[in-house]
Amino acid sequence: MFFLYDNTHILKNFIDNFIDRKTFQVPASSYFNLTDSLACFSDIVKLYNKEIGKPSKTAYKLNTTCINPNSLQRTNASHAIRIIDSSTIKGLHEHPVSKTALDTANFLDLVSKYCRIVNVKSTTKSRNCLGEYSEVLCNGEQWQLEFIEHFSEYLLCLKNSELRGFTKQTFDTAILTYKSLALLIKHLISIKTFKFVLSGYISSDWIERRFSWYGQSNGGHYLADVNAIFNAEKN
Repeated sequence: MFFLYDNTHILKNFIDNFIDRKTFQVPASSYFNLTDSLACFSDIVKLYNKEIGKPSKTAYKLNTTCINPNSLQRTNASHAIRIIDSSTIKGLHEHPVSKTALDTANFLDLVSKYCRIVNVKSTTKSRNCLGEYSEVLCNGEQWQLEFIEHFSEYLLCLKNSELRGFTKQTFDTAILTYKSLALLIKHLISIKTFKFVLSGYISSDWIERRFSWYGQSNGGHYLADVNAIFNAEKN
């Protein structure tokens, strides 16, 4: 299964938008238990600076790459994953470095929960290991599907409100992907009678690896032509 856009790339865009725009206006949501607030990337920077040189850190995943990634580092999702890590969220709660720190933590927590729901790739990892938001989406229990639907609607409302948030391109990409993902999961469970769905495998990873292989077979050139693809398939 391939989507035009990929959840990992959308996460990178979320965080890169946050880094570039510095502040996000987060509207209230009863479903996500959010109030009108302001999320500031500077809170993460302050938390990182506060813990520099300490032998014991709460937000131990943060590093200079997360705080100020260059254009090459932004192509890798690791900086985004570190920023929404539970240790960063916990650090903002335990060390409120500003008046907006808790609001920033709540914003990151929402993004983190969603990313865990759409990146489940195993039926064996239990709630004790990764938390309830990493549980498999099963036929009998579909609260994760409801979460996905509410999240896409929340993004649509945020986009229409014209509050300071993601770019238009990021909004459009995320909303299209998440609405499509919800519909696909519904189809697989209700129509195709799947017992469960591993949401993490509904991505562009496999096709990206294939095109990477084409490039390597073409002498390391990224832009492989049709002839190079045919030759790679013959081998």
